Amino acid sequence: MGKDAEGTFNKAIELAARGDFDEAISALHEVTKSDPSYAKAWTIKAMLYRLTGNPMMADLCTKTASALGTK
Repeated sequence: MGKDAEGTFNKAIELAARGDFDEAISALHEVTKSDPSYAKAWTIKAMLYRLTGNPMMADLCTKTASALGTK
C-alpha cells in the first residue's frame, strides 16, 4: 500500500465518522482503484454500501475483500 492510498483511506474513515458516507465511498473507490489489493478498504467500502442501502455493491465488495483474505 502506497502513502497516497493510505492517506486517502484515512480521509475516507474521517468522512465516514462524520456521516458523509457517499464521499467516504468515493474516497475508498480511489483507494481500491489505485491499490486493488487493499482488503481493508474493500471491507469498509462494503460496510458503507450496506449502510447506504446498496446491498449489491456491498456484496461485491465483501466478496472482493474475502478473496483477498479479509472478511
